[in-house]
Amino acid sequence: MNRVFGQINSQTDSLAIENAISLYNQSPQARSKLYNGVEDVGYDRKIMGNPYFLTSELTTGGVDYDGKHYDNIPLLYDMVQDELVIQYYSGPIRILLQKEKTQSFNLLNHHFIHITPTDSLASQLKPGYYDQLYSGRLKLLARRTSSIIQVINPGNKIGQKFTSKNEYFIIKNGRSYPVSGISSALKITDRNEGQVKAYLKKKNLKYKSQPEAVLVLIVSYQDNNPD
Repeated sequence: MNRVFGQINSQTDSLAIENAISLYNQSPQARSKLYNGVEDVGYDRKIMGNPYFLTSELTTGGVDYDGKHYDNIPLLYDMVQDELVIQYYSGPIRILLQKEKTQSFNLLNHHFIHITPTDSLASQLKPGYYDQLYSGRLKLLARRTSSIIQVINPGNKIGQKFTSKNEYFIIKNGRSYPVSGISSALKITDRNEGQVKAYLKKKNLKYKSQPEAVLVLIVSYQDNNPD
């Protein structure tokens, strides 16, 4: 009986320690390194559209920052400035994370990596955040950007709106190759065009409507069928 109680106490103590560590990791003290960026001033509300990735609402995600991983952080990815925005822990203020200390982040089921100026790919790709759509022997990255353009509103009034675009890159043998469509992706991955197009047709995927799903399929197909 003493052994049973001893095991229960040991398990209880272990669980209590884990809970205490988890609570501390969620505390402002443990996350103080995160909250030392500059304030994010945001944008004029008169500008139409959304400058952020997928949503303008803060969404819980994870960040690898200064060598440590942080979960359950309210995040926004600003595609105009290529900056990661977080909510300050004690108020409505939003701040920009120090990019040089941010290795990667997870947001809305997407994993973004930071290609730094000292990265081996920096001579081929502009440093910044890239959405890693596929990672294997080959990698597929998306560069998501947004800019502000002038528009003519009703009444011939000049206004502004955000416009976004995506650029895709396949990383093969340590080199980056831009992708403009199915043909360029097949050329990079050395796949038989007829064979892959038949596979895409079977999956009912079209580049025009689902470019990322098509590119992921092509790259993953090559990874799983190298010969």
